[in-house]
Amino acid sequence: MSDFTYPNAPDPKMEALLRDWGIPFELVEVSVADIKQVPSAQVRDERAAISSRANPEEIETYALQMKRGAQFPPILVRSPNQIIDGNTRLEAARKCSAATIWAYRADIPTVDMALALGGALNQTNGKRLSVAEAQRFANVLRELGTDQKDIARLTGKAPAQISQWNREHEALKHAESVGLVDELRSLPANKRQALADIKLDEPFRRVVEAVVAAKPNVTEVKRLTRQLADAPSEAEQLEAVDATLASWIPQGPGQRVTRNETAHRARMVIPQIMNLGVPELFDPSRAEDDRALWQKLAAKVADVLEMFGAAS
Repeated sequence: MSDFTYPNAPDPKMEALLRDWGIPFELVEVSVADIKQVPSAQVRDERAAISSRANPEEIETYALQMKRGAQFPPILVRSPNQIIDGNTRLEAARKCSAATIWAYRADIPTVDMALALGGALNQTNGKRLSVAEAQRFANVLRELGTDQKDIARLTGKAPAQISQWNREHEALKHAESVGLVDELRSLPANKRQALADIKLDEPFRRVVEAVVAAKPNVTEVKRLTRQLADAPSEAEQLEAVDATLASWIPQGPGQRVTRNETAHRARMVIPQIMNLGVPELFDPSRAEDDRALWQKLAAKVADVLEMFGAAS
């Protein structure tokens, strides 16, 4: 390293953000050799680290400007010297053989907070985050208890997109608790989002495994999750799952059982009625009207039973 240093210019935006988030910081000269890259503290996708965090062409440009005396804002490091923001400036300083670089050294309490800060700074000052990186940023903000509107503002994404990511995040959390993270991650995002509506563990487990194995379309997955939402108990949810899974079993190359959707919905309603006591089904204030309905139902039941007899 040489004694080369480039003139630093304070960064009002970064200082304002750090103050707004209540993070103590100081402006110091840091040894370039001492600065560490910690992937877990970077919001950028690690697979795209070289191109995203320090683009070679940008490094060349920054280095040339530094040598000509251009001022650059300080980088941001998490105490002691983990870089959070300013990778291109750091690499350019190294290219100039600089011994030190100006940095805001901040007392950032957690890795999640460091990720959130890095994401916020990238969105405002650096190369904007990819969709995958923005989703990771949104997840970190959510874990920090950030309001959904603020998440949308900080990520630059529409509230509807944030809502979809929230659902996907909920499903992944559920999958973690039942040991099915890899299986859930293998599914498309729209199916992961649909599965977020299943709250009970055993129905969730069975449906995830079935969706992975049978590969139903997203409409079928959403239809099943709506049916489970209408089932008041875990036992009834499992009955609904079993009935649906039977219809997803292929018959021959690329074929599925064609089920009667109306009969399937009836199978969801009948157990709910059967679980009620007779007094619960009797309303004296509607006795005449209800009597007529139950008589029609009795006639319908007789007709269905006759059809079953003919089919056996």
